[in-house]
Amino acid sequence: MNNLDALIREEHQTEKAREAALYLAGECADVRLVDAVHACWKGMKADGEALSRGMLFAAIACGSGANEELIKEVFDAWRTLPEGSPEDDDWPWSDKRFYVANHCLSGGLRRIKSGRTIEPLLRLSNEAEEMQHTIYRCLEQIDHPLAAGYVASHIAKMDVRIEGDEKRHNHLASSRLADFGSGLNHHVRYTKPTMDALEAIWFDTSKDLWE
Repeated sequence: MNNLDALIREEHQTEKAREAALYLAGECADVRLVDAVHACWKGMKADGEALSRGMLFAAIACGSGANEELIKEVFDAWRTLPEGSPEDDDWPWSDKRFYVANHCLSGGLRRIKSGRTIEPLLRLSNEAEEMQHTIYRCLEQIDHPLAAGYVASHIAKMDVRIEGDEKRHNHLASSRLADFGSGLNHHVRYTKPTMDALEAIWFDTSKDLWE
């Protein structure tokens, strides 16, 4: 950890090397690296650099529950990234909010499967409606009760929005049903604790997902 800490703090390295160190820090998800990650982020801001994939992953994986200042700064930077539009010539790459989280953060959180790293994303979703679908994309493949509950709630909310409109359909719900239990490797298989949590949500009418 000491060697990785020093590597993350190294000021004179290429962007590729820095990202690699941040990716490794994210995979370690060790709070002992949080100060190094924060120092790296401060250096990136001082140099006028935008939030990167590696920094978002490392900040959430190492900083959740350990450094709320870092989490807030990184989330603020994430929210200001351009959302893009399907009409853009380079769509979906013009959607920087999604691009910076795609694969690296979403894949990393799938391997970590920790409530500590999921809870800040749930709080951000409550604070910033414009981030909800991006967060859904980050959490949809994670075998954890918190992530599964968020995914179910997000899909249910879409059903509520389009109810009564025969020209619209809930593509999220239809795709999840089609893929559920699929043998394809990229589809999550929920374990019993996650399935039990979803079942409890389903039968708990005091917290109706459809309201």
